[in-house]
Amino acid sequence: MNALKDDLLSGVKEISDFVGEDQQVTGRLIRQGLLPAFKRGRKIFARRSEINAAFRSDAA
Repeated sequence: MNALKDDLLSGVKEISDFVGEDQQVTGRLIRQGLLPAFKRGRKIFARRSEINAAFRSDAA
């Protein structure tokens, strides 16, 4: 169960730090559906593994 917790990014700041973009760009990419993320209540979450997979598929 700890692996799932380690895979989860919580909030736009944490997601933007992971992808190396600023928060505004990250938020726009999420809203446009270009960056995989989901909302629970008012908080946005993403999985490191899904973001890595999305970047790998874009590079192919």
